[in-house]
Amino acid sequence: MRAIAAFVAASLLIVHPVVAKQPSSWSPVGNWYCVYNGPGWTVNASITVSADRSLSVSQGGIYYPQSGKSFSAVGTGRWMLFQTNNGDVTGASFQVQPRAHAIVTFVASTTSDPNKLYSYTPPNNQGVWSQVACER
Repeated sequence: MRAIAAFVAASLLIVHPVVAKQPSSWSPVGNWYCVYNGPGWTVNASITVSADRSLSVSQGGIYYPQSGKSFSAVGTGRWMLFQTNNGDVTGASFQVQPRAHAIVTFVASTTSDPNKLYSYTPPNNQGVWSQVACER
């Protein structure tokens, strides 16, 4: 399972999509596969986003490479959009409450492809970075 998740995470994150606004009519409702990579942990989740601002994770995992520990990401949550003053959508946040782990939040920008979200935070002065990719 970890090998498959690592392969999928790597393949999602190889291509850096162009960040772009989506029109105010854009909606994240649907089924998404999201991956978060950072120096301390990796999360992958199959997320179903509903029109009522709720979401659910049917499968996924949270993996801590330093300790080798992993947890299920299955749970429920909520979502929100980031919008400009004129209503264009610039990003989304999917917040998940797994049954046996603290809350996990995927925050990513919209891209030129309405079915992809992406964000990359470059390393700070302590070397901490993060990368999020979601695909519908």
